[in-house]
Amino acid sequence: MKIRLDRYILSSILKVGIAAMLLCTLILTSIDLISNLENYIQLAVPLATILLRTSYYVPEAILLSIGPAFLFSITYFLSMLQANNEMICLLNSGVAYYRIIRPIILLAFAVSAFFFLFNETVGIEAMKAKQLINDKIFLSSSSYDNRNVTLNDRKNGYLLFARRYYNNSKELSHTVLIKKDSMGRLAWKMDSQQAVWDVEKNNWLFSNNSVYVIDDNTVNSYTTQSTMIDDLDISVELFRNTKTDIKTMELELAISYLKKIEDYDHAQFTEIAAEFYQRLFSCFTPFVLMLIACSINYRFKKNVLLFSIISCLCIGVLYYVTQMLTLIMANQGMISPASGMLVPLGMILLLSIGLTSTFRT
Repeated sequence: MKIRLDRYILSSILKVGIAAMLLCTLILTSIDLISNLENYIQLAVPLATILLRTSYYVPEAILLSIGPAFLFSITYFLSMLQANNEMICLLNSGVAYYRIIRPIILLAFAVSAFFFLFNETVGIEAMKAKQLINDKIFLSSSSYDNRNVTLNDRKNGYLLFARRYYNNSKELSHTVLIKKDSMGRLAWKMDSQQAVWDVEKNNWLFSNNSVYVIDDNTVNSYTTQSTMIDDLDISVELFRNTKTDIKTMELELAISYLKKIEDYDHAQFTEIAAEFYQRLFSCFTPFVLMLIACSINYRFKKNVLLFSIISCLCIGVLYYVTQMLTLIMANQGMISPASGMLVPLGMILLLSIGLTSTFRT
């Protein structure tokens, strides 16, 4: 009896959930294609390239569709269970409501695990390929170009500012390099028109430099055509705009990169870490949405499905709005980067548990 009940619940939810996910994926893919159609026509993009780029968007559309699709699927199943009086039969036969939603919760864990594995194995690779095609089609500058970057080499006492970083040429423009002595006081400053990364020497070559040296409370200045600082330990990859890159790095590499960037630029670290934790914990979004569907009171007298969907959407909107606000706060350093995702997850989790205990006694 119990095995058949679990099989009935899971098969009913999976049929509707997969169908809804495929439909949402088709809609999102069509929207992406139509939104770029004018650019495709103006740039005379070949049909094969258009289809290839669109196909690379499909994994991202699937990930966006999983949560809402299973939210609708569970809401539909439980509301129909109530509307057809099947819920009454189950409860009167001694089956508790927690017994009914137990396989749904296990399914929610399975869907979240699938979300994480699919994103790490398929979604990230598709995102990289799509970005390369975008750069080629729209002739945009590298997505790793960056502006107004300041990095700190605490070990050797250097502070380096660059107005612009060009990833393709590994070049910095309008740099300011400051050297501090052992007491933390300003020892000298160098303004440069540009700096180019020397691959062989693994260091920056500064050009057209104006150097200001402080000696016994006096400032001496001189100019040089080119200068390389041997003990400067600020590598080229630290200047890259990694807000997108952190989402496409391998997981172990992303973790080690976060540890490294935290030592050099804490302000940039907060934004990048918030993006990383969003990538890491976004797999729990389907779990939260499916839990929301289990916590709704389906005892409406009329229009059970309609009012159930409205209730789920209201709580879902609350979750996404809260997540948006906490992510903004995490990017600005007002809260820790991990809290940007954990706070809305914890809030909805507690709300769902509270609603379930209130409605089902």
